[in-house]
Amino acid sequence: FQHHTDITIRPNSPLLKYAGSGSIKGGEMEILSLPKEEFIKGTGKRKLLISRSPLIKFSDDLDYLLSYPHGCIEQTTSSGFPLLYYNDIVGNSDKSADIGDMVRMAIKRIYTMQLYNGGFSYWPGEGHESFWGSVYAIHFLIEAQKAGYQVNKSVLDKSILYLKKKVNKREVVDYYYTYDEKKTIFRRGNIYGLYVLALAGEAQMSTMNYYLPKDKQLSIDSKYLLAAAYSIIGDPSKILALIKGNFKPESKVRSTGGSFNSPLRDEAISLCALIDGDPSHNGIGYMAKHVSSSLESKKWLNTQERAFSLMALGKLARRAKLSNVVAEVKSEDLKIGEYREGQLELNDKELGSGKITIKTTGKGELFYFWESQGINASGIFKREDKYISIRRTFHNEDGSLANLSSILQNDRIIVKLTLDKIGFKQPIKNIVVTDLLPACFEIENPRIGKLPGFKWIKTADIPSYSDFRDDRVHLFTDLDSNGNKKFYYVVRAVSKGRYNLGPVAADAMYDAEFHSTNGSGIIIVK
Repeated sequence: FQHHTDITIRPNSPLLKYAGSGSIKGGEMEILSLPKEEFIKGTGKRKLLISRSPLIKFSDDLDYLLSYPHGCIEQTTSSGFPLLYYNDIVGNSDKSADIGDMVRMAIKRIYTMQLYNGGFSYWPGEGHESFWGSVYAIHFLIEAQKAGYQVNKSVLDKSILYLKKKVNKREVVDYYYTYDEKKTIFRRGNIYGLYVLALAGEAQMSTMNYYLPKDKQLSIDSKYLLAAAYSIIGDPSKILALIKGNFKPESKVRSTGGSFNSPLRDEAISLCALIDGDPSHNGIGYMAKHVSSSLESKKWLNTQERAFSLMALGKLARRAKLSNVVAEVKSEDLKIGEYREGQLELNDKELGSGKITIKTTGKGELFYFWESQGINASGIFKREDKYISIRRTFHNEDGSLANLSSILQNDRIIVKLTLDKIGFKQPIKNIVVTDLLPACFEIENPRIGKLPGFKWIKTADIPSYSDFRDDRVHLFTDLDSNGNKKFYYVVRAVSKGRYNLGPVAADAMYDAEFHSTNGSGIIIVK
């Protein structure tokens, strides 16, 4: 693949990020330049990864999953799943022990979300299940156990009993393949559940046979999953019956809830299933190329898209034969590293000025990925509303608007966050509101809802989940057809001085097209 560079400014963060990747044939040389001059001093950091595996270019996607700040059942599973293929994705490295710990942490966190019926809630402490999230988590637990990790037998047995009951209900749902056009199909989670049960050695043949002749009511990815389930239990002939021609995505949009389907996720999960069901199928090469290109070219991907894409490509990498190419790495004229096998990682200190030379010898091809990131020195944020809007106001205890240029130390301030839809009729699921706090404020009352003692707050909404940190607040919620939600919490001004106020942002976690960023400025505490 060709050398390329991406520049990303995250909408709710002052973080500026550059990234690039490329390949070098044996006997050739490549010169790189890693920027950092636009960062505030002390905030910049860079890294360079080198490997014989072409999947090294997706290291930033793996890092995204590992560092994703929210811990629901879907994102916990998405952060753990690709780690099962870590060495296949980036090559063997000295991080293998840390990766094992991360997988075990993901497994333990999943345990905390299991309900009495064996399913899993979306957030810890919720009393109702997330069906797709449950199937996804059970799939991960089964694959983790096969990879040698210890999985609690009671938890797994209980979850498999839950899944057997759910898939036998044979439910149908309305599926929107555009924002306005829909058709009725069998529930995706049921077919995914049949595939997971087949992997677990608990195939539900009667239910599989029920769906087989009704393939016109199956989504394209469900056909691949059902075909793979048959092949796993020794009947590969059904692949020919269900899969005809190259994969053609049906969906034109991302779903913000439900099964979290999207064109890329559907193709990636289908590729995973096909590799398991028929590893010699002639459609694998076409799909792998398309998934790889999509993963590389998309400016924003959600956790489902990244996780299933990396899982599929990681499975393929296990079967690939690597070259014997080696390399010498220099910064200016100083040798800073030597690549022989696995993965070579060089950090900010070793990379020096950022002018790097990689010289290769041997046969084959060597792949590299670099990243340079830091706090944007300009302090500029892009303010915009796409389908949703988020607004923040600061109030005194009597409800009047606070004067942000003249707050007194020890004052209590009520923060009001108003979330709404803009020109969109359908519900929007799984929105995260991120409120960045200035250093002068400390959260005094994290209660979200009607605050005692403030009679002017007439209506207040409760989020599905909330996460309060030292420097920010995360609220998770949905917007129904009516839209408009209001949240309140209390902060206290603790430190005198002049402070930068970061923006407040709202994003649909599974479709970045739905987002809003607004309201940075200055706060003065006297």
